[in-house]
Amino acid sequence: KIHASDYDFHLQEKNIKYQTMQSYIVYIDQAIYGAPDMYARGEKFDIDIEKYFSDLRTFFDKIEDELKMDVVIASAPKINYSGNEYLFGKRKIVHGFNSRSIIASSSLVLIHYSTAINFAVIYKKPMMFITSDIINKYKKPVIDSLSKYFFSKPININHNINDLHIPEVNKNIYKKYFNDYIKEPSSSDKLFWEQVVELINQ
Repeated sequence: KIHASDYDFHLQEKNIKYQTMQSYIVYIDQAIYGAPDMYARGEKFDIDIEKYFSDLRTFFDKIEDELKMDVVIASAPKINYSGNEYLFGKRKIVHGFNSRSIIASSSLVLIHYSTAINFAVIYKKPMMFITSDIINKYKKPVIDSLSKYFFSKPININHNINDLHIPEVNKNIYKKYFNDYIKEPSSSDKLFWEQVVELINQ
């Protein structure tokens, strides 16, 4: 079985030692209010965008105050927030295609259900699953399912935002997820595309 393509980045950069030079929290933006991929799948959500972002900003203010770290935004890959930085409270925004490196150097990952979870697992980063009343209308099942896998309970940022802390990394669960969804123990360490080419040429 071929490993997930995300693992290629780890193979190519395995000699790079990522360090938390400055402690920060990374939020994995999925543009649930209307990402292009969602429209392509026929998903159309009736979302109050102003409240959607207001909820996030309020939560970011809260977690920054409690954990004494800044929140950095890893934007959805196909979304350009240039000129709209105010949506996140003028916090630093890093383009989504660079989410790997920003996750690798972070102290905590805030996530809904993004496949970027693979990088959080590869680099063994603490994860906090978050949702909101708005997000729950459309994505509650998938967020509940993914967080349950990690024996975690999603934080609804509209209600349960007291006593915030960095979760422990459950090494056994991370290892299980890695083996189940990223790379089987017996699979090759060759790059994803190299293995695909070999299969085609068989």
